Amino acid sequence: MKKAIEFYNTPEGKSIAQKAPKISQEMMFASQQWAQDANERVMLLMQATNK
Repeated sequence: MKKAIEFYNTPEGKSIAQKAPKISQEMMFASQQWAQDANERVMLLMQATNK
């Protein structure tokens, strides 16, 4: 834990800490898009199988 605190007090650590919320938000959006696309493909496959 002490090393982590030391790291986040460095310029590199501060830079990562500043960018982390935006990266998390972008990852969440990308995950939601992927899940939506996957869901649509599954629905199409299920419809094709039921015909």
